Amino acid sequence: MIEHLACEKDVVWCIDSYFNREPTHLMMDAVENSVLWEIPRDIMEELSDANGDIAYLYRSFFENSLMLSQLKADILRFESANDRYARLQQHFPEITRRAPLTMIASYLQMTLETLSRVRVSIANAESK
Repeated sequence: MIEHLACEKDVVWCIDSYFNREPTHLMMDAVENSVLWEIPRDIMEELSDANGDIAYLYRSFFENSLMLSQLKADILRFESANDRYARLQQHFPEITRRAPLTMIASYLQMTLETLSRVRVSIANAESK
């Protein structure tokens, strides 16, 4: 499963791996050429201790990650497949045009067949 469909300028990390200081078992596939930065935890913590602006940025990364995780969990629990896809189209239209359907289905936690039915359903509703 793809944990997060990242967009340009996103910060993506596995909080569990970070706090436990263990490699993650999750994987992320890059659909397009990407730039990845690695900042070791010890260095980031030293920078945070020495500079209030860095500490604020560091805390913001955590807050945003936690909020996104909660939002995704709520969406997956409480929204229908149609609503999840419509939300993705609304907020990240470029992803629905550029990412392979298998990745989109994985991200939305639905089968490829369900995604196909959802796309047909939404296309039919839009054409009316």
